[in-house]
Amino acid sequence: MRLVASAFVFLALAAALPPRPPSSENGPSASDCGTPYAYKIMPKGIANDTLMCMFDSVRREGRDVIWKGSCSDGSANRKETVVASDAPNGLRIDFLTSGGWVGPLRFCAPRRS
Repeated sequence: MRLVASAFVFLALAAALPPRPPSSENGPSASDCGTPYAYKIMPKGIANDTLMCMFDSVRREGRDVIWKGSCSDGSANRKETVVASDAPNGLRIDFLTSGGWVGPLRFCAPRRS
């Protein structure tokens, strides 16, 4: 996988989890991959249907990409450091400040509108 490209080109990622039908309260998934659990990586941001992170700085350390900024789940903004790194069968994203992680994620071709 080319981790560098994920930091500088708009890509959509989908978790390697079985698709779950969207909840009637939430409506259909708005992700570019067309599946639940999808993350979109932008040059200075990462987002899914419930989380939006915007970053002030982006840097590489070896094969890892490290973003620093803030994330919001709609209730509050919090400072966050996010690291994307190669993992077996995909890409792993760690949220260092909050202690969460997702992965392995796989690349998908964005849907065209």
